[in-house]
Amino acid sequence: MTHFADLMPEVLFLDDAHNILREELIEKRISYKTKKYYATHITPSLKEEIIQTKRKMRKRAEEEILRRVNTIHLYLLDPGRQEYISHEQIFQTYMKA
Repeated sequence: MTHFADLMPEVLFLDDAHNILREELIEKRISYKTKKYYATHITPSLKEEIIQTKRKMRKRAEEEILRRVNTIHLYLLDPGRQEYISHEQIFQTYMKA
């Protein structure tokens, strides 16, 4: 890892589907590192699966962050908005499904 941004998709909790991907990624990494340490056969696809899972998680995290930022933008543009409400209330009111 060279940047904190590389770790972001793995530390965010977005939903159950994202959490399942994180758990699968952890299992794949453990398997990969164990096989590498004990010099057993590492399937070339395992490393690629890890990379693809990380890409999928990053894409999902980026999409969700953009969705939330855009929702806050909509809230701020609304002249009739209720001031001093929580993020949760903003997301419930302004977030597009």
